[in-house]
Amino acid sequence: MKTRLTALASRSATPWRPDRVVALDIARMIALLGMFSEHLLMGNAPEAVLAVVTGFPSTMFAVLGGASAAVSTRTLIRAGRPAAACLSVAVRGLLIATIGLILGAVPLVIVMVLSYYGFALIALACVLRLPTWALGCLAAALSLAGPHLILWARATGAAGAIASPSFASPLEFLQTIVFTGFYPAITWFTYMLIGLCAGRAVISGRARIHVAAALFIPGLLMFIAGFISDILSRAAVIDTLVADGTSAQTAHKLVENGYGTPLGSGWLALLSGAPHTGTTADIMRTAGMALVVFGALLMAIPRDSAKLPLPGKIIARAGSAPLTIYILHFFGFYALLLIAILADSSGVWVFGPVGIAIHTLAALGVGTYLLLTDRRGPLETLISRIVRGAVDRFCPAKPAEPRTLETM
Repeated sequence: MKTRLTALASRSATPWRPDRVVALDIARMIALLGMFSEHLLMGNAPEAVLAVVTGFPSTMFAVLGGASAAVSTRTLIRAGRPAAACLSVAVRGLLIATIGLILGAVPLVIVMVLSYYGFALIALACVLRLPTWALGCLAAALSLAGPHLILWARATGAAGAIASPSFASPLEFLQTIVFTGFYPAITWFTYMLIGLCAGRAVISGRARIHVAAALFIPGLLMFIAGFISDILSRAAVIDTLVADGTSAQTAHKLVENGYGTPLGSGWLALLSGAPHTGTTADIMRTAGMALVVFGALLMAIPRDSAKLPLPGKIIARAGSAPLTIYILHFFGFYALLLIAILADSSGVWVFGPVGIAIHTLAALGVGTYLLLTDRRGPLETLISRIVRGAVDRFCPAKPAEPRTLETM
């Protein structure tokens, strides 16, 4: 057994590329664990714990999605095939959105984010060729205008305040996906723009310490600005909500966790940083923390994954299969919940720390399997094959050009 573990710890990262950004894989696993915790705690935990797991994990997942788009298309971009790069991101987004819409038909306890994530990726494909400064300006503009566009859509759109994808008409479908859903694509698109800029810094070839600082320092400043804005405005936000007819108890709950929409217009959509509200302060606070974590990991984790200790390799492998693990978590939650209901159990091993431990161990089990078998996640493999086929068919490489499409 000892010999087997020693061999496992020393094996190479193949079939991973030698220049794979392992910090990105580990960051994705951290985001997944945070999402597990938010789903399974169900708001029943000490305030300090809820403050860490509410809002940050899902938005970090979106930021890392933008960074992954930069990393996964770098070969195509460097080969002078920007159209193929854009197509690869768009097809990937379409496939993920389709999976999300199908799974969203399950009666929801956990909100399915993949449909919004996928449509945000499709939008990202449309701007993939823009220079980094333009992407940064667009992200800043959407951080300011996005919250007001969401409120406008809810007030004037045909679907009103519907927070789940509506299939009543194409217009209502787009409204609920882009503006009024629990995770509106316009907000996730903003996070992905920030992540795309970060991903371009990572693959720029600059020294690791310079790249880490380029992410960590702006991220820290963004987080501090959003955090201070939220703290200083919270009492005024609660007073405003109460004055508008909301009960004091409900107002206090709303500033702890929103539902994809700013709590109000005007200054509320700018200064309030309540989680899951997509306000300017919320975007700055959560995207900033995502950049801080990513920058710190880039500095702490060696570029060569073969130098990672065994636990690090397992975590990285698990993080390389985020779609597979997220969907296993989704179905695993409902499976455990059904078993608890049928067994007339209290559900202690479905929710809370025990449930988190079960889902975490399952994710690490997937990572261990992928490391032992030297494979990628099954869903990641399937989607990459479909994406590669679409790129080869609609944007084929010239004979002298490389046909390699990197994986996320």
